[in-house]
Amino acid sequence: MAPTELSTLLLVIFASVAVLMIVVALPVVLSMRHAAKDRELLHAERLRALETGRPMPGETVSHNATGATGVGVWVPICVFGIALAATQGSVDSRAADVAAWISAGCVGVTGVICGTVLTLHNAMREGRATDQTSPAKPHFEEADIDTVGRRGF
Repeated sequence: MAPTELSTLLLVIFASVAVLMIVVALPVVLSMRHAAKDRELLHAERLRALETGRPMPGETVSHNATGATGVGVWVPICVFGIALAATQGSVDSRAADVAAWISAGCVGVTGVICGTVLTLHNAMREGRATDQTSPAKPHFEEADIDTVGRRGF
């Protein structure tokens, strides 16, 4: 190979490496820096949430709303279904049928009341967790804070 061809080949190789560095390495480095900045901001956001007593970002505040709804809806449905099944083919005693239906009514009403109370309790707790008027941490001036080092001990 002639020296001019060798120098041209080396120039092409160096140019290719430089282009690959710009095309591949630069986006990788920039994306890594961006990910680090995102982690830093997320960390600061989580710390702020801890300081103010709010739920962490990205977490869902899950109270047992489905359980409260289940108590208020499914308990009466199941109780009346059981009472219907118990009295469907019963020819023994009319008093037993009335007692079964009265008991089912009492349990059903109790289930509705308890489900309503639980749902309202969860709603109040959720409203308290997302209240925007919660008091901030008290701010003290530096002169108000007495430390051991200031008194000379």
